[in-house]
Amino acid sequence: MTQVSFFQRYSQRENHVTNNTLLLLKYFYEYDTRKLQSTLTELLENELPIGLSFGQQVRQEGSVPDGLIMQRGFQILIEAKLDANLTSEQVVAHVKGAKKQNDVDTVMLGLTSSPPSKGTIEKIEEQLKHTANTIFRAITYTDLIEALRNACDPHENRLLAIVDDYSSFLALEGLLFNPDDRLFAVPCGQSHKENKKYGVYYEPTTRPPQLDCGFLGIYHHKSIRALGKIQAVVEAEETSDGLVLSILKSTNIDLEKLKTKVQQVINETSYYDLASTPHRYYFTESVEKTNFAKISKGGMRGKRTFSLSEFSGGKIPNDARELSQILREKSFE
Repeated sequence: MTQVSFFQRYSQRENHVTNNTLLLLKYFYEYDTRKLQSTLTELLENELPIGLSFGQQVRQEGSVPDGLIMQRGFQILIEAKLDANLTSEQVVAHVKGAKKQNDVDTVMLGLTSSPPSKGTIEKIEEQLKHTANTIFRAITYTDLIEALRNACDPHENRLLAIVDDYSSFLALEGLLFNPDDRLFAVPCGQSHKENKKYGVYYEPTTRPPQLDCGFLGIYHHKSIRALGKIQAVVEAEETSDGLVLSILKSTNIDLEKLKTKVQQVINETSYYDLASTPHRYYFTESVEKTNFAKISKGGMRGKRTFSLSEFSGGKIPNDARELSQILREKSFE
């Protein structure tokens, strides 16, 4: 068996994605088995106990031992794809091969960038329906990220940062399903006026980029008070030849216009020398006022991401103006 490593050893892109996915799940397991259990239970829509269970005076056949420590046997198979092309032949072969070697409860996850066709899923389910104690689920990378985030408590900043880093990796690989369903909210203190004026958020390039979200939210004084649809994400560095830009994400915006915008932000920010170190800039198409309030105690610690369809009855907003109206009447903890 090839062990999961903390260092990249694969040249094939699919193996690269699989390795990073397993690393994240392994980290959740080592951090707290309940986190991984919660994640898998949400994805499977089925309770999947992980770890040891403890019992006292549990009746067995013909006897009652004083104590019982038990661990349920199961195996989880993952077939990771860079698109939606999950094939029934491959999935069924995986399950049959695994059951032949280790006939325990089996979960088969088909992990794809977008949902496979209904016909593909039905074909797989039909071919596995007579395979005992086997569950098949087709999930997207977006589904996985959502379940991982839901397993984290709001104060678990390190764990959430790791999920965000994984999410950004997937975004760079083009594996996320619908970024327009996600709002990336950032706490802005002294800079909030410039953030709203220019529709921008900036951060050092040493932090992982947030490329899986379609909208940017500006949080200040217990509420997300402005938002916009992300138009471009660029990294800028001042060199002897002038300002050098690297575009990470863009929707048909001229490079010179971006350079001008970055220079304006640098010039306007008198309280912080943005030109001294490389920074990343998130620019929005426009800025809309809103009032998406945090109702729990304390301020928002660090970045937060939100699934917008949860606040809009399953509907993904068409633009920033529509989203701003929806969120005025909502709140979060």
